[in-house]
Amino acid sequence: MSALWEKSLTARIMVILSCAMTAFWLLSESIGFYFRYIEAQRELRGELTWQLESIAQEESRRYEYAERQARMLMSWWTVLDERIILRPKAQASVQHAIFVPFKDAKGNRALVERACEIVEIYGHADPRNRMDTFLLLPTEGIVLFEPERMSRNDMQRKIAALSTLRTLPKLPVVHWGAAIKDSNGIIRAAAAVVDPNTGIVAGQNLRVGDFPAIAKDMGLEAPPRFALQSQMGQVFWMGADVSAKPPPAFVLPPKCNRTHWIRRGGHYVICTPLSGPNWQVAAIYPVSAVTDKAMSLLPLTTRWTFVVQLLLIAFVYVTLQRQLGRPLQHFVDIIDAQREGDLGRRLPTGRRDELGRIASAYNSLLSTVNAYYKTLESKVRERTRELAEAKRIAESASHRKSEHIASISHELRTPLNGIVGALALLNRSALQAEQRDLVRVAQQSSCYLLGIVNNVLDFSRIEAGQLELASEQTDLLALLDQAMLTIHIRAQEKSLNLRSFVAADVPRRVWLDGLRVRQILINLLGNAVKFTEHGHIHLTVERRADMLAFVVEDTGKGIPDDYQLDIFKPFVQVRAHDSGNGLGLPIASRLANLMNGEILLDSKLGKGTRFTALLPLQADELAPAPLAGMLAAPAALHMQMRVWGLQVETGDNALFPMPESGYLPGKLWDKVVLALRGEAMQEEAVPKAVCPWSLKILVVDDVAVNRDIVGKMLRELGHRTRAAVSGQLALKLGRSHVFDLVLMDVRMPELDGMATAKRWRHVAEGALDPDTPIVALTANASPAEHERAKAAGMNGYLTKPVSLEQLADMINQVASTQLARGVELTPNAKSCSPLFDLSDAAMREKLHQALVDLHRQIDAAWHTRDAASMLDVLHALKGCAGQGGLDLVREAAEQQERQVRSGGWMSAQDVRDLAELISIQFA
Repeated sequence: MSALWEKSLTARIMVILSCAMTAFWLLSESIGFYFRYIEAQRELRGELTWQLESIAQEESRRYEYAERQARMLMSWWTVLDERIILRPKAQASVQHAIFVPFKDAKGNRALVERACEIVEIYGHADPRNRMDTFLLLPTEGIVLFEPERMSRNDMQRKIAALSTLRTLPKLPVVHWGAAIKDSNGIIRAAAAVVDPNTGIVAGQNLRVGDFPAIAKDMGLEAPPRFALQSQMGQVFWMGADVSAKPPPAFVLPPKCNRTHWIRRGGHYVICTPLSGPNWQVAAIYPVSAVTDKAMSLLPLTTRWTFVVQLLLIAFVYVTLQRQLGRPLQHFVDIIDAQREGDLGRRLPTGRRDELGRIASAYNSLLSTVNAYYKTLESKVRERTRELAEAKRIAESASHRKSEHIASISHELRTPLNGIVGALALLNRSALQAEQRDLVRVAQQSSCYLLGIVNNVLDFSRIEAGQLELASEQTDLLALLDQAMLTIHIRAQEKSLNLRSFVAADVPRRVWLDGLRVRQILINLLGNAVKFTEHGHIHLTVERRADMLAFVVEDTGKGIPDDYQLDIFKPFVQVRAHDSGNGLGLPIASRLANLMNGEILLDSKLGKGTRFTALLPLQADELAPAPLAGMLAAPAALHMQMRVWGLQVETGDNALFPMPESGYLPGKLWDKVVLALRGEAMQEEAVPKAVCPWSLKILVVDDVAVNRDIVGKMLRELGHRTRAAVSGQLALKLGRSHVFDLVLMDVRMPELDGMATAKRWRHVAEGALDPDTPIVALTANASPAEHERAKAAGMNGYLTKPVSLEQLADMINQVASTQLARGVELTPNAKSCSPLFDLSDAAMREKLHQALVDLHRQIDAAWHTRDAASMLDVLHALKGCAGQGGLDLVREAAEQQERQVRSGGWMSAQDVRDLAELISIQFA
């Protein structure tokens, strides 16, 4: 069926027309049925409304009669004289009056007997229809008339319901009590009147909800169900149902102040209020009854209209098949033949209607296609060849661009390495003040040039998609300090006011790429310093939902509206004479985007600029607990310190020097914590560039300037150096000398640094120490170059230009590696201070204890004459004493070590002298 629908237009048209005709027929029948349904509904509603109002009137008369009986009983109680109950043998005449005392009854026997006799007399007033009356004595109990016997449970429920009438208000109105149901399903409710003087309640219990007899006389096809309920929706009684499944109670309306009709679920509901109790009576009739009545006329008309509909559809089908179906099939057969290769056949054009015009147009188009088909294939081959050539050229250009950038990086960093190294060495020499200022200017200029090179390389890596982020837990306040320290000197030269503020809900430690976030902040802050001549630069850090916001605000020139979208484009500057390379903001923006963040701009010309960097936070990163305490501080720090939870008073405090405390939140936090603990702020230890060990280092570089500068820097640090101009010479030296470190240039002619390192590691090359630490000294700062160095077997890398501090750090790591390998190192003559601070009593005691333990091991090895153990312990003693600055102990241990290695042995006096020397050092 689906295949026929997809392949035959005639079939689709026929089906659509048949559906439309059928829909029209169904619509007409539905409209007729709707009007019949509305009429049936109207008739049913009128009948039910009339009957329900009649029932309500009858029921209301019963309730009014019960209210009159309650008032009558109360009048009897108030009118009849008390002496009536004092007649002899009066109690014997009481047969149906029952007294039920309360638990707190006072025992007024006369009052109870009087109530019993009145109830008995009133209950027998109508012998044929005894009334279920009662008197409630608030202080004694309930006297009720029992015309019929009832079960114990029914009596208990009845007493419980009547007991609630004790709390009725003393008003001259009839009150209706709660409805109760006995074990036979009979529902009763009490109509009661209260004596305003004594609080005695007189009333009658009335049976409610007997509607079945009325419903039988309604004359409807199916009897409705009647229900009695309170205005609050409580159903007291529900009569017989017309369907197999009775309707739920919730179909009744909750409140009915007048006669009205509603539809609930599958039923029509008509309700009307009753007079007397605040109740309502409802009639429920199923919707299906109305539908059945409306459907009864359908068979009379539907069968004939259906037959006419079928005949009309058959006529339309035959007409369509002759006028459209067969001509279209003929067209399809000819087109299929052309698809198989018979291009000479054409569609018939003898008709003058739309099919004839389609055939003529198709034949003309087919002739044109045949004319173009002959030249299309050659053009496709030509375009394909051109696209392949264009792709090859684009890929080659991209590769050349990457190689060119890498080459530029190498060519720029290589002379920079000589400049930075020479300036560092010059700065360590004896200079006059003017000369030292010139060195400082030269160092700042070289750092600025290096920043430009780094920006170009970073931007090229971002564009190539080669920049990878490395998230780690970062101290946010320390990161802010580092960024502010980068620009604070230039800001102070312009007399700019630097300030930072960190909100209370900002976490101290966050997961992010600290290097790249610092780069973003340095670019934003540097941009602010560059274009601000006076005023201030403020850095604010706050939390915005799940984002961390870094806001850099300045009072600079501002950015015109026309240029605000262009400043994030690379190599674009607002003013032609502005300094810089136009890459700072584009790099910051793209780094933020890589972190799933963004940078927002708000600037007004002549007033200043605000950059907001939004970076995502993790859900588990929480703000630190607030501090508590009172401190004195300059007024400029009050807002920050109050946010941290402190109470602040204005005053000078040497602990918080200005202005640096205002823009270094990390240092400010540390000083505040120490002040609250009562501890003094110690000066930061300046790391010493000189390693305590003098290493033998091989410098491999094809550029003489680099070999000379790096060699001088290493010798300045107290190390011994050898130089090699090529990888081949380096391998040759490795076969004849043992080195502690090899600094290897990567780009060298013939044998480059990577290949040299691989051959050095190979055992067949014959190096005396194949595991010598090799560190790449490269001008290529890309991560890919670092990975290549690691894959070649190198232990680390340094990026040109390299500083004395970077060299010292790397050499310290290598020294630790060599010591761990058991390599014997020579103490550095330029290391004039120990590694341990022996002014610290705890550290001094630990060192003393360590030396004593080592001497005990020496004594044990001396007694067992274990030469191997003796050498190990003497070597450990020499290193420990050297790191502690105990030169006499170190020299003595070194002398005894040489003696044992040469085949000699320590005397007993040598062992005692060594112990005495250790004691003297700590005396």
